Amino acid sequence: MQSSYLVFTGGKVKGGEKLKRRRKPIQAYSGVIEMLTYSKVEFTLRFSQPVFFKTYPTFLFRSVIGNALKKISCAMKDGTCESCLLKNNCAYAWFFETHVAQDNDVLPGVKKASHPFILSAEDVFREKTDTVRLTVTLIGKGREYINYLLFALIQAGERGLFRDRISFTVRAVQDALTKRQVWEGDALSPPEKSTLSLNPDTRSSEKRSLCLRLHSPVKIQKGGRVIEDIDYMSLLQSIHRRVRILAGFFGDRHALAPVLDFPDLSSGFLPKKEHFTSRRVYLPRWSGRQKRAMDMGGMEGAMDVSGLFSPCEMSLLSIGEVLHVGKNTGFGLGRYTVEKQL
Repeated sequence: MQSSYLVFTGGKVKGGEKLKRRRKPIQAYSGVIEMLTYSKVEFTLRFSQPVFFKTYPTFLFRSVIGNALKKISCAMKDGTCESCLLKNNCAYAWFFETHVAQDNDVLPGVKKASHPFILSAEDVFREKTDTVRLTVTLIGKGREYINYLLFALIQAGERGLFRDRISFTVRAVQDALTKRQVWEGDALSPPEKSTLSLNPDTRSSEKRSLCLRLHSPVKIQKGGRVIEDIDYMSLLQSIHRRVRILAGFFGDRHALAPVLDFPDLSSGFLPKKEHFTSRRVYLPRWSGRQKRAMDMGGMEGAMDVSGLFSPCEMSLLSIGEVLHVGKNTGFGLGRYTVEKQL
């Protein structure tokens, strides 16, 4: 089976012209390719009284973490992150600004990359509780800033949440993958580093029946427009794009070549039989920056897919379970799991 490949127009500028990179088939890479490292941390938060999350919890936590991180990290109070000399070693800039060189090889001309973290606390949405387990997935070197995240949550807890400023405390911090406590007394140890790997094999295949269960709203855009009817291929293309961007910006530099040589999934894989049982979910969020309410919702449900799956597809789906898919992944949206059917 022949695969088509992404057209790469990046490269270093020389004499006013961009140098085109020679293509290399993805199959030319032998063995599994280590694309990206990540860590996953769970913060147990205890509120001073029961609270009810009528708004998606991560909308609130992302806002208070961002505000606290900026106050903790910022050394140039009157300047902008873009012009700051410390932006490459700043916790706030790394998570919430994520500046990249404009002549980068991954998305030439783009100044900001996807944010390298994912928040998740969907279990308490529209539930009354006094305890929240906030999970943070840290991509690339983000694990180095766990102490900043902890301090930001402590500060945010003292200020309180909601209009009534209900306070909370951080009761425990554990590695979500190993279940090891990483915060004891005054000592905070880094979580374990895990690796997301890609199997480049698109030639072999195995018959499977899978269920892709969408746990938080998935919103996918193509050509600047939201896709109303999500299918398996649009989901896989969105996963591919997210993997390519995150691995290109935050992965090891030796993995950049296979990332750029990755196949165009619009024609790279065999068609599948699929059935999607879904519902549209509306999730309003007030944007302080844009001064308006925004719909952050998308599709939830279950997608049953059957057919021939290559090792490349299966590894992509596995990576997407960690990185999520579609828009607004930093808020924990786009989370899905893959279940094998008998």
